[in-house]
Amino acid sequence: MRNLLLIVNLMLCPFLIVSGQNGSIAGKVIDKTTGEDLIGATIVITGTTAGTITDFDGHYQLENLQPGKYSITISYVSFETLQFEDVIVDAGKVTTLNVNLGESVTELEEVRVVARASQRTEAALQVMQRKSATVLDGITTEQISKLGDSDAAGALKRVTGVSVLDGKYVFVRGLSERYMKVTLNSAEIPGLDPDVNTVQMDLFPSNIIENMVVYKTFSPEMTTFTGGHVDIITKDFPEEASLSFSTTFGYNPQSNLNSNFITYKTGKYDWLGFDDGTRDILNPVRGKEWEIFITNADTIGMSARAFNKNWNTKTKRSFLNQSYSISYGNSYRIGKGKLGIIGALSYKKDYLYFNNYSGIIEQFSKNASLSTDLKEEYGNEEVIWSALGGVTYKINAYNKVGVTLIRNQSGASGTRSKVGYREIYPGGSQARETSLEYVQRSISSVQLKGKHVIPQWNNFQIEWFGSSAYSVQNEPDMRFWYNTFSVSEEGDTSYNMIPIEAV
Repeated sequence: MRNLLLIVNLMLCPFLIVSGQNGSIAGKVIDKTTGEDLIGATIVITGTTAGTITDFDGHYQLENLQPGKYSITISYVSFETLQFEDVIVDAGKVTTLNVNLGESVTELEEVRVVARASQRTEAALQVMQRKSATVLDGITTEQISKLGDSDAAGALKRVTGVSVLDGKYVFVRGLSERYMKVTLNSAEIPGLDPDVNTVQMDLFPSNIIENMVVYKTFSPEMTTFTGGHVDIITKDFPEEASLSFSTTFGYNPQSNLNSNFITYKTGKYDWLGFDDGTRDILNPVRGKEWEIFITNADTIGMSARAFNKNWNTKTKRSFLNQSYSISYGNSYRIGKGKLGIIGALSYKKDYLYFNNYSGIIEQFSKNASLSTDLKEEYGNEEVIWSALGGVTYKINAYNKVGVTLIRNQSGASGTRSKVGYREIYPGGSQARETSLEYVQRSISSVQLKGKHVIPQWNNFQIEWFGSSAYSVQNEPDMRFWYNTFSVSEEGDTSYNMIPIEAV
């Protein structure tokens, strides 16, 4: 047994001698500026993967190194990297290597960042308010998208001090449309209604709007209004590719999915906001409206027969209120410049219906007062669609030109029927009032604009703008009439047309 232990000791002795001859490198890594310990600094033997990191006190130790000379690399994030050559390790000894690391400082050349200031955010609007010399407010596309408004009229109701009448006309601080002005990209656009001095705001869908600014006080540079000014800013140059689609459906128990929705025979393009010619004045009458009053009975009869013969109302089942919108934008590098395109299309259709309204209306003629008790029924279908296309070319960092095309179209067909009792003859009689209406509106606009900066003149800026707009409102073949009728005991119905002077 004693001999066996002796043999084992003799075998292990060389290994113990070699192990005892290895050395190590140890030290501390601190921040050269503050003197703080650097936790997690990396210490490696240069050219190898052997290494370690500093502990919570900044200490490190490389152990079991054979005697010799070593190259040590010490690094830390955001600090300079140091390499120490010829670090001597002696057998059985610890070589101390303390390191002070300084922050890594890199001097860069001038960096210029060129970007377009976003006007879509609430913060951008607040900056505009602070810099403005007049009292203004507004709403951005960021806010509109959160609130879900489908058109400019709905969005403007969110602005303090602004109200919208009939879903179309803007009032600022209680002042009527007479004192209002609406512009598109700061360019004036004609109104559609000859009796109202403003633009109908429901024609502008929210997906083409960048922001809307409401000026609430008079300013010398804007001399065409005295009460309020609304400037609709449309989307311009997209900095990145974007594609969005949205749709909404609305339900009103009285107007939607109603099988008794009153209407009349309309044109096949009414769903696009256009009359297909059904309501046009026919050739025998066109251009001769005044002649029919001064010619013979045959001419009058021929002219009368040339008008639309559709005088009847009918009922159908209405659908849900609905709206759809899609928009796309992208930019492309062309030569040394950049081309940006944007397109937006929206469509909306709404139904309105009410009935069971009964009232007594006093009407006066030359000789008598007439009382009528009628029950009213009304149905209205309105379609609004809008298209926007824009192309902007940035020639370089200092020059850009662009063109924007806008088309808004709407059509609304209304049917009204009143049936009841009228006291016009002794004993009275049944009476009916009927009207068939159609209103077609459109705005077309072309806008050219450019911006140029001259760096040699202390970044002197030149901006130019040109706009052409054309608006139309048409009410073709509006028909309304009044007649009385009575039903005999045999079931026969006799009608009586009331002379104009008696109504």
